[in-house]
Formats: sequence, C-alpha cells, structure tokens
Amino acid sequence: MGARNPAKRARTSASDDAPPKPMRRRKAGKLEQLLHMPLELLLEIFQFLEPLDVLRLARLTKSFRALLMHRSTRNCWRAALDNIEDLPEPFDGMSEPQWVNLLYHPQCYYCDKTVHNVEWSFKRRICSACWEQVTVLEGSAHRCFPHTSFGSWEIIRDLASAVPAQLSDGKRMLLQDEYVKTARTYLSKSPPERVEFLAQAAIAARAIEKHARECHEWFTTELETRYEHRFDARLSRVDEISEKLISLGWAAELEFLAESGEYPSFHFHKLVWQSRPLTPRIWQNIQGPLLEMFAGVRTRRLTYERNSLLRRRKLLSLRVLKAYKRSHIPLDGLMPECPDYFEFPPVKAIIERPSEETVDEASFAQIPAVLPALITSWREHIDADIHALLRDSALSEMDTTKALRSAMTLFSCDVCMEQQWSTHNQLPNHMGVANFRALTYPGVLSHKCLTRGQPNPADRPGPIREGREMDDIVYVSDVGITRALWSCHPLRVNRFFSEVASHIVTLAAKRVGVDVSLVTSKGMDKSTLYFFCEDCATEDDEGVISGEVAKWRLAISHVMSHHLPAGKANWRIMSKKELLAASVTKLTGRGDPHIYCNKICVHCHDTALERAPASLSSVVSHIKKSHSIAKPVLNTDYFCEFGSPPDSNGIHCKVQLKLSILDELDRKRTCVK
Repeated sequence: MGARNPAKRARTSASDDAPPKPMRRRKAGKLEQLLHMPLELLLEIFQFLEPLDVLRLARLTKSFRALLMHRSTRNCWRAALDNIEDLPEPFDGMSEPQWVNLLYHPQCYYCDKTVHNVEWSFKRRICSACWEQVTVLEGSAHRCFPHTSFGSWEIIRDLASAVPAQLSDGKRMLLQDEYVKTARTYLSKSPPERVEFLAQAAIAARAIEKHARECHEWFTTELETRYEHRFDARLSRVDEISEKLISLGWAAELEFLAESGEYPSFHFHKLVWQSRPLTPRIWQNIQGPLLEMFAGVRTRRLTYERNSLLRRRKLLSLRVLKAYKRSHIPLDGLMPECPDYFEFPPVKAIIERPSEETVDEASFAQIPAVLPALITSWREHIDADIHALLRDSALSEMDTTKALRSAMTLFSCDVCMEQQWSTHNQLPNHMGVANFRALTYPGVLSHKCLTRGQPNPADRPGPIREGREMDDIVYVSDVGITRALWSCHPLRVNRFFSEVASHIVTLAAKRVGVDVSLVTSKGMDKSTLYFFCEDCATEDDEGVISGEVAKWRLAISHVMSHHLPAGKANWRIMSKKELLAASVTKLTGRGDPHIYCNKICVHCHDTALERAPASLSSVVSHIKKSHSIAKPVLNTDYFCEFGSPPDSNGIHCKVQLKLSILDELDRKRTCVK
C-alpha cells in the first residue's frame, strides 16, 4: 500500500478568530402562500391560464405538482386547453398533462436534446440522432423479427399497416417498439383471432394518422400565429426604445442610421430585438449599453457631416482646376488631378476652414492667380521623385537628366507586371508578352497606375449618396476605379526592357550617325526610320521577302512578343524613301490600339464619367453619342494625353520588299559613308 497523504493543516489567520456570520434564513417563496388558499379559488384562478402556464406550475414545486397532477384537478387542465383556439382533442389514451407536455415541452422523448417538431403519428418528439435508432422503413419493418416467419408477405404487409406511420422525405416510417409490440400481440393470438386483430389495428392506425394530420395543421398555424405575435411584440419594443432615445436627444443619430443603411445594427441589436415587453426595470438595465452605442453613432455622424461639408467645398474648388486645365489644352506638361490639387496649401486651407464658416465660390477667387506657381512646384516635386528613382536604379553612368530623356531608359509598372507577366526576376515569361507598351519619359508620368489606387477615405461619398456629382472627387467611370495622389511607387527602371530598347536605339543611332547617348525618346518618335525584322520575314523564289515594318516603339513590342528570352532580333533599318523604293506592293498601314490609345474626352475629363485614354475613333464615337456633338474638334472636344507618342508610332505595315533593291540601297549607303 502507498503512503497516506499527510493531513491538511488548517489555515490560520486573523479572520479565523472572528465570530461566524449568522446564517440568513431564506424567505419563503411568495407562491407558497397560494397553497393556503381555498382549493376552489385556486382552481378558479387556474382556469384562466394557458396550458403551458399550468404545466410550468406543476413543475414548480412538489406541492403544486401533487395538487395539479391529482385527478380531481382534471377540469383545471381541460379549462386551460379550452383557452387555446381550435386546439385538437388529445389522442385516445393520452391524459391532459401528457397532451400539454407533447404540445409545449421541446424535449426529445429518448434523450434530453431540444426538439421543436412533433412526430404526431408517434405522439413523440424525436431528435435526429434518436430517429435513426428508433424508426424503421415500413417495407423493412419485418427485419425487427429476423428469426420469425409470419407465413406470407401479405401478412407482413398487413402487419406493417396496423402500425401508425409518419411521413419523412416521402417515406412511411414506423416506430420499432410499436411495430414489435403489435407483432408480438399478433403472434400471441390464435389464427382465427389474428385476422380480426389486424383489421382493428389498421382502423386504429388510420384514425391516429388522420388525427395526426389535424394536429400538424393546427401546430403549423399555431407556429405562424406565435411568430407573428412575437414579431409584433419585437416591433413594438423597437418603437418604444426609439421613442425613449428620441426623448433623450438621439433623434439625429436614429435618422443617420436609417439613411446610412446601418439601422439594422440598432433594430436587430440583441438588447432591442426581443419579444419581452419594455418595462421601466428592463429599460434601466439596457439604457447604458444603448447610450454607449449611440455615442459611437454620434461620432460617426459628425465625422460624416464634416466630410460631406469638405466634399462640397472641394467640388466648388474643383471648378477652378477644371477651367485652368481646359485653358491649357493642348497640355504643355503633366497636370494634377483633384487629389493632388486639394493638397495644395492655399486650396487646402480654404477647404478645411471650420464648419461654422461659409465657403462659396468667392472664397476661391484668389486661387487662379497662384495656381500656375503651385502646379510648377508640384511638377518639380514629381521630377525630383523620378530623378531619385533613376539614381537608385544605377542603370546608367549618364547624368540623371540625360538618362531620363534617353530612348534607352524604359520603365515598368509593378501593378501591370503583376497583372500580365511572370514576376520572376522582373522578366516576362518565355512565351512572350502581348500588347507590350514601352514606358518612356515624359509619357510615363501619365501612366494610369500612378494616379489610381486607394483614395483618402474622407473623400469617398459617405453612406448617404448626395448625387453622382459627389463622385467626381474620387471615382473614374466606375466605382471600382478611384483617384489617388500621384505616386511613382509602382514604377521601376527596368534593366531588361532598357537592354531591349538599347539594342534598337543603338542600331538607329548608327544608321543616322549620331551618338547613341544623345538619342532621346522624343527624337526617336520624330524619326522617320522603319524597322524590318529579318528573323520573322519569309522569302519566295523571286527574291521577294515578306514581313512587317514599324517604328521603334512597335519594334520593341515585337521583340517582347516574339523574341524572348533573347531580347533582340536582326533588324533592317530603312528610311521611308527607301521603304517605298523597295516595296513591291502599295503600303497599307494599320494602327496599333495600344499606341493609339491616347485621346481623352474634354467633356468627361475630371468627372466621374472620365474614361481611360482611347483611340481617336473610339473617342469621337463617344463624343457624338454621349455629348451630341456632330463634328468633334481636336483640343476643343478631345485632346492627346500628355507625353503620349505621335500616332505615327503606332502604325505597322505588312510589306513585300525586293531583296535586290535592298542590297543596292545598302551598297549606295556604304559608298556614301
């Protein structure tokens, strides 16, 4: 045997010496006094109760149980049942307390789980777990007696029909214990008595099933009525609480919740959405949490009202920016959008004046005079960011200003890379990149991803929509696209893209005999040189080669789509005069939409209807349809995006060139040199 545990020592403290507190005697329950009332008076009172109330009283104390479960109080139960409208009679052989228990007590007959549905044909409530164990399919009921032969299948069928069935998913289910009981009774009788027994049992079973259907109809109606009463009681409680909050000065908050779509947070609050009547004691208990909740609502309401005021002021100030930008079309530089404009100190100071001050169009009268200087300062800040980005890349030993304008410096956008290309080592995938667009300075400053993103939350239209005009501050064409402060964070000076461009620009510089370090992107855009990819060309028996020619930007795009991962191709560079001389057929050019998409509608610019830059035909069609202008005019109804290359850079031609003429042109060019 193991050693015994040492006895615990009593804890000693100063409190041990104090005399024990006297035990308070519990007060006798007030309902106990009811038992001392005359029985006739009690029964008279109980007749006005509902059955559930009588059932609860019978389970309250032993005294009440002894009283209400005595046969002499049966009339009390009957009277309570009569108080329920259209209530069916109990099943045969079922006492009134059993009937009330079946009607109102939501407990499984076999376990303690809560069950809300009644299996009326079985006269029981059965949970799903017990259902699988205690029921059997009507056609398989004979398996409850696997070692007993009933003689024929007709007898098995008749025996199953002698037991009440409950429909479940369209199948007739039987209680195993009822079936076993019926079968045993059947086997205990003599053959002549069995036929009569089955007939009477089948009649009784059909009567139970019929009564069960009546009970089910009543129960369904009762549940609907009970739900309606409970729903009405909850609505009444919500109205009473709303009235009390209004009397305490929270009317504006209730209105804010209703208009903002947040009203369900109050309406269905666990302290509000209840069917219990609102008594003074209940209101005293829930008042504190509700007032704390409404204090937060008041904070949100005041914040929203302030933001709404600021948005209205921003709309007034935005008219100045729109007028200035329209007066400077065609654009001579990058123009700020409204998020940057609102951050200009003089504009911001007016917008953020106290709410009590009146701000109107006259308040912004001095802004047009200082706006040019503000925009110049903003552009200098942007150029400083781009120069810093170029210095950090260490791409070239050239001066940053020189390198920035060089045609060999290409940028990439992290947002676009993530959407279209493999991000491994910032290289496109080996299958090639479709619709590649070379980003060069200064056109890269207008790249869409630099001014689109997450805006200032205060600029978003709040829960109360104040009209579509309010979206001009934030949204562009679609609520999924939003304006943001200009930022070069998505940009990278891409070494691989720059190497592709360097190969093409070096060939072009060598062709015209200039220093490659002096070749700018604008100079390449103005150049009349055309590039013909000999790697993709095909030659026929007559000495004619077929392929495509394009300007330098589309040549870069061609390499990105057809010559990866090498990143270079064999080019034949020609002037337009040489191209026309060597061409066998007439040149027919096609515009590349990704170079051509540089036109912007003046009427939609800086509004919620603004669209991304599009092709000339698309913008003209939009202006005709949306603005009813028959003949749109350049720089009046539409303009070119700042920094975008000329349209000629987006033209590529399918050509057939005579190889002998090309060789002759090369010899002449060599002789000239």
